[in-house]
Amino acid sequence: MDKRQDPSAAHPGRKQAADPILITEAPLSPRAELDYRRKRYAITMGIRVVCLILAAAFHTIIWLWPIFALGALALPWIAVLLANDRLPSNSSRFQRLAREEQRQLTQKPDRSRIIDE
Repeated sequence: MDKRQDPSAAHPGRKQAADPILITEAPLSPRAELDYRRKRYAITMGIRVVCLILAAAFHTIIWLWPIFALGALALPWIAVLLANDRLPSNSSRFQRLAREEQRQLTQKPDRSRIIDE
């Protein structure tokens, strides 16, 4: 194997991990966040188009077409608000780790090595 292709060749004593480490507290990259917001905007505008088509299709039903028309009018505003809104940060402040067992000392500390002032 060529040394340029082997990532462990630069550090011979270091083991190479099979999978990259996932840092769960790291936020999404700006590019990934923008892609997510674009996708959410496109889905919302797609629902608006469906509401517009349904409002036109059910124009003879007096009580139904205003509901679809209202959705077609309100969804662009909602889509812009959602697209410009930042994603919530993933706060681990309220997540608790499950304790497997209480850790205890196996031996008493050696009192002869403690220095009192």
